[in-house]
Amino acid sequence: MNIIPAIDIKNGKVVKAIRGDRAHYNPINSDTGFSPDPYIFIKQMIEVYRPSIFYIADINSLCGEDDNIDLIRNLADQYKNLMFWVDTGN
Repeated sequence: MNIIPAIDIKNGKVVKAIRGDRAHYNPINSDTGFSPDPYIFIKQMIEVYRPSIFYIADINSLCGEDDNIDLIRNLADQYKNLMFWVDTGN
């Protein structure tokens, strides 16, 4: 079985989605064992779950604000052996 982690990124951080209220998504708390830094978060997810695919929602882009596309491209460049499904709302 392949787990596909869903990652919401807002303002360059991994955030916790709550009831679709995107304006109030805040960075995840490192007390959960995972970092809000997307690079570290993905590394941690790989260590624990070994996924081959990640789904990333660019919350800023989905809200019609700025985007995180450069960050997402850098993640894809760093993790060339993984597949990224990216939702920008476009």
